[in-house]
Amino acid sequence: MKINFYLLALIFVLSLTPLLWFKPNTLISSVDVNQTFFPNERFIDRTYLWYPKVAGGSDRANDIASLPFILPQAVLSSIGFDVISIEKITFVFWFFLTGLAMYFLASVVIAENTPHREKIIFASVAAYLFNFYLPFIWARLQLAITTLALFPFLLGLLIGLLQKKFSLRTVLFLLPFIAFIGAPIGIQPPLMMIMFAMLLFYFIFHNLYFFRPKKIGKLFNSLYLFLFFIFTYLLSSLFWLIPLGHFIFQSDYITSSVGIKVYAVNDLLIWVNSFTALKNTLRLFGDVSYFDVWGGQRYLEQFIPYETNSLLVLLSFSLPILAFSALLIKNQNKKIISFFLFITLLGLFFGKGTNPPLGDTYSWLIDNLPLFWIQRAPWQKFTILTVIGYSILAGTAFGTIYGFLLAKLKNRLLALCAWTTLLFLLIIGYNYFFLFGKMFPTSEIGTGFNHKYNLSFHLNSPDYIFKARDWINNKKDYFKIMLLPDDKTNVYDWGYSGTVDITDIVINKPIIQHLYGEGYSPPQPIQPLYSSFINSTYNQYSSNSAELLRLMGVKYLLQRNDFNFDFYGDSDSPEFIKTNLGSQNGISLITNFGKWDLYQVSRNYPVLYVPDTVIYTNQEIVSLSLLINSNLLNLDQNIMFKKQDDYAFADHNSVVLNETQSLHNVKSSDGQKYPFSWNKAQDQQKPEVEARFYRGDKHVISYSNLPGEDMLVFPASEPAPYKFYSGETAWSAFNSTLIYISTGDEPFFLSGIYLGDEPVPNIVGIWWESGFAGASTRTLNFPVKIPPNQKAIIQIGKLLKNKNITVVSLPNSSPDSVKIIDNKIIANPIVEFKQLSPVKYLVNLHQARKTFPLVFLEQFNKDWQISPLKIEKDSLNFENSRNLLSKYKILADNEDTHADLSELTGFLNSGYVSSLGDGKLKIKNHKTFSNWREKITFSENYYIDYISKLTRSSIQNDNLLSVNLEETFFSDPLLENKHFVANSYANGWIIEPDVICQSTDNCSVNTDGSYDLKFLIEYKSQRYFYYGVVGSLITLLFTTALYFIRKKKV
Repeated sequence: MKINFYLLALIFVLSLTPLLWFKPNTLISSVDVNQTFFPNERFIDRTYLWYPKVAGGSDRANDIASLPFILPQAVLSSIGFDVISIEKITFVFWFFLTGLAMYFLASVVIAENTPHREKIIFASVAAYLFNFYLPFIWARLQLAITTLALFPFLLGLLIGLLQKKFSLRTVLFLLPFIAFIGAPIGIQPPLMMIMFAMLLFYFIFHNLYFFRPKKIGKLFNSLYLFLFFIFTYLLSSLFWLIPLGHFIFQSDYITSSVGIKVYAVNDLLIWVNSFTALKNTLRLFGDVSYFDVWGGQRYLEQFIPYETNSLLVLLSFSLPILAFSALLIKNQNKKIISFFLFITLLGLFFGKGTNPPLGDTYSWLIDNLPLFWIQRAPWQKFTILTVIGYSILAGTAFGTIYGFLLAKLKNRLLALCAWTTLLFLLIIGYNYFFLFGKMFPTSEIGTGFNHKYNLSFHLNSPDYIFKARDWINNKKDYFKIMLLPDDKTNVYDWGYSGTVDITDIVINKPIIQHLYGEGYSPPQPIQPLYSSFINSTYNQYSSNSAELLRLMGVKYLLQRNDFNFDFYGDSDSPEFIKTNLGSQNGISLITNFGKWDLYQVSRNYPVLYVPDTVIYTNQEIVSLSLLINSNLLNLDQNIMFKKQDDYAFADHNSVVLNETQSLHNVKSSDGQKYPFSWNKAQDQQKPEVEARFYRGDKHVISYSNLPGEDMLVFPASEPAPYKFYSGETAWSAFNSTLIYISTGDEPFFLSGIYLGDEPVPNIVGIWWESGFAGASTRTLNFPVKIPPNQKAIIQIGKLLKNKNITVVSLPNSSPDSVKIIDNKIIANPIVEFKQLSPVKYLVNLHQARKTFPLVFLEQFNKDWQISPLKIEKDSLNFENSRNLLSKYKILADNEDTHADLSELTGFLNSGYVSSLGDGKLKIKNHKTFSNWREKITFSENYYIDYISKLTRSSIQNDNLLSVNLEETFFSDPLLENKHFVANSYANGWIIEPDVICQSTDNCSVNTDGSYDLKFLIEYKSQRYFYYGVVGSLITLLFTTALYFIRKKKV
């Protein structure tokens, strides 16, 4: 295949298009663009499968695939480029690579002797680079821009291989490099499924001619080449494929019913298919952001002319018309053209999703075809096939147009000018929306969504977020930060709005928050505990809510006063948060950074600790609302179990929650046939619960004195706790089920509503006479406390016809509900630990005696495993280290937690500290972010690293020496049957020193009969990444050696 450098130069010129998108001194980052200020940190984060910064820690195996996208940014950052320049270079690079990929594909499929071949290839590239699928990809699925290059490269290689244009040796040599560049497809398994389907379809298409007895040899040869091709690609991708595969199978997402439920597939399908009618799909107008509104304003106001301007509406049909006109062209590319027509039709059919025609086919596939549930956003994924097909087909049409113009004008220059003008008008100029970056709107232009809510993709971040970063990240102790206010989005008054909060980008400590977006991630175990704190604090159920924070390992609360708290109509304003936190024990405001207030939680738990108190509950985490009211959590550090068998060892200092939930079983009846009336409630001392379903509209509450015994009526707006928008005087339900509750003489703690064993979906809101929850304005967290002697209505946004519904309530806190079994104190060992990496912790246990639980405040996962390590006899001898004490210093910004010299001396004398490090000089460069790059402010020299104060019988010692690879990689897990869920979300192990110390290599016996033990806590799934890296490297070395050795022989 000859390289046309003239065409490559033109493609490079087109690849400079992204430079038109930027505004002076601003970064493009919002929604899914998510450009980081710190590429080096992101690259390091993504090399680990465990991501501790979100939801108490979670497996993010799919993020491994993003490493090739982030690596160039990290390299540019390391050599001094500012982040704006890095983003510009990144955009230009991937734009050029996308064009290069289509140039390669078109060069392979368009025969060498095709008339005007260069025009066909360039027009194909232009159509591929400028269409209305691209704005969606760049703004809302940015890592998928790598697939825009991967699909054409792979398809072109396969076509060239099967058509004998490339040797197998050449293809195998190129595949590892292309697989690496396109690895971010692992972030999008739906696209991966479509890519393999496309390759398989071409294999079948290519071999249709050979499905004859006489040609069977060629068929087997083709099959051999195809399997070699796929196998080599998979081997090259092992570095991300193995971790991702392990995660999928471990999570059981291979099962359709599990995936559909976890990722809210059906709800998302309804939304994304709102605008994918065939007319829109045909014109590549299928993304919801093109048409949808929020708060009465269009998301993309700049798109409106494509609906209203007659010329633009007419031009919107030009690309599909050009593509399908290729069928009428007779040339030597007819066979391959039919294949691209096929994938175009395939992309159009599946891209329309559940819309007609045959929309039920898509729904059936979601429910019945294994793994097809991942195609929950059909247009966003299948349209890549349409775009590839359109590009080749339209390019072919443009080649014929050039021939026609040349024949008519009989002058090459005039024909070229006319053809170029037509190409620019129909393809590039028509797509001015993409050409000038209108998919990245700013708050300064127009009257749409971004203007109304002061949101922009073009950011100039306030300095105070980086001051907060410096202060927090300089803290050496390990802790979590909870974000306030509670909300389901990440929207700031200075313009940022993203799928991840800005703190995830700038702060290196774990963050606890309300996870953003429906179906954004699987439900996290820590979320109910978080919701319990929000509910208790917001509703002032208790002044001891800080106890819940301690169970999560939260040390700080970050109140973001620049957060658009009322984006969903919420009322948790900065004043509201300040007032409510002010009434909480153990929470105090310690500093602020601009519009960010930082509160500290006293007596927070370290990431690893041994508890004094054991709490048992047979119910959900909402039970803790009773505990914090009973003051039992003030017994110091605690651990909570859900199974009584788990804590059978703890015969001392145990707390049992003898809680029996009240179950109110009701059957929903037709509200029109069997009207509800508040007057029918007979016994007002006990709660009464009834349910009705209503077809069509049904008033729920009103303050206009509308008649009705089946609603809440207020005489005017002032007594009503709920304020309606736009002058409305009533809230109406549509095709809903209402649950009516009369609370009786005591508060009604609503903890859940169930159909059988499953929670009822789509609880719209809960209203009572003096308050409400939900209703699109307040986050609905269980338990919901409804005061005594109140009428309440719960709206479920579904028709539950004649269904048995269970309404669950908690009892009020009373001496009978919670009791202490024993007050004897457990003799806890001292825990000395060091975080070696996000997936590995080194733990020394000093003076261990009886059986005890060890708690690890990362989200529970069975792949967190603990392994015993050998203790060297001289490892606890500190005589050679005492001369280092004269060089000991408190590290900057750590004065509150760093052990002073007298404390450290005490640790050494007591045997609580195992090492003071290697004694070598260390230098820490303190940095700050300024002018879009990090700069060193000062350097700090020290010899002994951070050693914390003794906190809850735990010491963080960053001087512990790392264990060797043999010890860690080949260590055997221990206590697999003693691994349990602690504090409703975290890891815990039952440690039995007498059993472990039967092997003398794994512990040391002290003079008082106690034991010292050494453990490694490791997230074993990380090893799948290492296995994959080795497999990918071996594949690369093998194919490279094969290429050059065979080439040399030839």
